[in-house]
Amino acid sequence: MGSTLVGLIPSLGSEGELGGDPIYSIEDPMEAAALLAFAVAKIDGEVSKEEKQQLIMLFQSEFSLSLKAATELLLSCSYLYGRGDDVKNNLDKILNRSIDSFSSEQAQSTLDLLVKVETIEGVDRNQKENFIRQVETIFQSQFRTTGKWG
Repeated sequence: MGSTLVGLIPSLGSEGELGGDPIYSIEDPMEAAALLAFAVAKIDGEVSKEEKQQLIMLFQSEFSLSLKAATELLLSCSYLYGRGDDVKNNLDKILNRSIDSFSSEQAQSTLDLLVKVETIEGVDRNQKENFIRQVETIFQSQFRTTGKWG
């Protein structure tokens, strides 16, 4: 991993050293995907114990992480997500530093991951679906193709 999310968490007020909110400093596609997955789980309220466990398992399987690394990634995502205003209102800005590093396959894998997170709990999923559509729109504009023979 290039810049680890854990390294982006400001320690005792070092946020100013990063030039602002560290959520806007994510460069690694895996870390951005993890934050998006956490956002899907959190966007409609608190993340349940089941969702946390499922996120950790998904981080392990999707990103080939150890239990410890997946748990740390979840904690980092939780910290960076905060109240969620930045993620909800500035999604393109949050993805700005990482979007060019995504391959089209990673973008599709991220969307697949978000759908898996969306289906963890069977509550009203409108907010989650809308968020996933926002992510999909950003990825589509980044990976716009003219067709197979383009």
